[in-house]
Amino acid sequence: MAILGTILSSLAGGLLSNQASQSAKPIALDIDKIRNYLKPTQGLVTEQLGLGRQLQDPNSAVNKAMHDLLVKGGYNNAAVASNQMGKLGSMTGMSPGQIAMQQRMSSNENLGGINDKWMEMLQNRFGIGTGIMGQMTGLQQGLDENLANAYVQNTNATNQYNTDRANSTTSGLLGGLALGIQNPNWLT
Repeated sequence: MAILGTILSSLAGGLLSNQASQSAKPIALDIDKIRNYLKPTQGLVTEQLGLGRQLQDPNSAVNKAMHDLLVKGGYNNAAVASNQMGKLGSMTGMSPGQIAMQQRMSSNENLGGINDKWMEMLQNRFGIGTGIMGQMTGLQQGLDENLANAYVQNTNATNQYNTDRANSTTSGLLGGLALGIQNPNWLT
């Protein structure tokens, strides 16, 4: 009877401690919920990365539009200068040949620098694009680290719960066994 009392007290202690540890189950983190919280920022990061890539690509739509604007401005400046040369030549008594030569020189001057300006703009835009990419990479790293940390915390909480549960059951069994050994006749 004494052995039965020891065994029963050990089992009762194990069951009680196991039941108590069951009620303290950790709440799992919802990684998708965290992703939803980060969605607006993720959208901005993605958009900025796209802009950085466009600025680095000489054939992108944004750079082609800038090139077209630069060329159009050069032609407008050349037309205005040619018109002004024609007026100046007429007022000062230049021959039509001299006026045409002055107009052509002015046009070449206005249009000739376009490629140099374009190459300088491309270099500047590439640098700006690289800067944007660097900043967005840092922000993206932060967003990714937030998700990774949430995942690790979730895993740690689950592991801790499982460890605590196993320890609780073991200590309950051992505690019940100790009580049964100390008081073997508790059933009688």
